[in-house]
Amino acid sequence: LPIPTITIVQADYFTDTHLFKVAATSTNTNATFTFGTDPLSGAIGTMQFELGQFKGATTALLTAPALATVWSSDGGQATMAVTLKVSTATGGGGGSTAGFKIITSRNGKGTVTANPNTATYTSGTVVVLTATPDPGSPWVGWAGACSGTATTCTLTMNSDKSVTANFR
Repeated sequence: LPIPTITIVQADYFTDTHLFKVAATSTNTNATFTFGTDPLSGAIGTMQFELGQFKGATTALLTAPALATVWSSDGGQATMAVTLKVSTATGGGGGSTAGFKIITSRNGKGTVTANPNTATYTSGTVVVLTATPDPGSPWVGWAGACSGTATTCTLTMNSDKSVTANFR
């Protein structure tokens, strides 16, 4: 018999809470599913079947995993890259929603400011980055999620962004 297909539909690691969440679907809902971080190592947890998906979570990991692997008791296996996210508390309900971060780095001497300037951004937020070179360090341009030589860059947040400001 063919081994039933496994599809990982979620593999998230929340860097602030150290929560690792994995969800998967399969053509065999009667199997036992486990999850882990390395396809060559053992499982770290068992998944529960809920609303048509197998779901598993743990807070036992203190460093972000690169991969999520799901195994089925019938021999199936799937692996995918983990998405890094940040949880932000919501008012009143005690739940969490994902926020997106801008990670900035720079080469040379200067500063980068963001407007608005918050730790995380909700999807669709427009952020303007401004590069200001120090005296004697000319502006070169952007790399990463921003490009070009204008000293400003506009980003629409729909994922985590990495930007490098290059000064001479």
